[in-house]
Amino acid sequence: KEELHMGNQPSAARMKKLMGGNKITPSDIGAPTQQRKTISIDNTSRDLLDTESGAMIFLGGAGIATVTLPAMGEAGVYFNFMTTDVLRHVINGGAGLLQGCIHHNTAGTTIGRVAIVDGVSITMHISAQAIGDRIRITSNGTNWYVEGLTNAAVGIAT
Repeated sequence: KEELHMGNQPSAARMKKLMGGNKITPSDIGAPTQQRKTISIDNTSRDLLDTESGAMIFLGGAGIATVTLPAMGEAGVYFNFMTTDVLRHVINGGAGLLQGCIHHNTAGTTIGRVAIVDGVSITMHISAQAIGDRIRITSNGTNWYVEGLTNAAVGIAT
């Protein structure tokens, strides 16, 4: 067996090996587990919770989905949105304002940009609808910051 010397700082995985353990799990080395949250919202309104941070939210189905972000709280709370149909889904900022931009290809070959300054909601698919439009929204504890890629411009309410 190898010896430990003063000054060596072995990782948890190395310590387990040195101590004779043979099974190493992600938590042994401090790696996060790969549990991904997914939420599908179809033809209904839903308020998101800050505990659902990191979730992939699929907007689509038989009718329009309306989602409201949680109240401002801890910085770093974020959500990923993707459309699975071509309906005019709505993302409300809740008590926080939306800031940032969404890039789109103007339903063609040119790149456009929708600036978002003090927005209160985003409406998807105003024109030239496309499945697979995506938006990520992240909180800094004061505002919601938006970045996205869509086929065409989105609607922003202020």
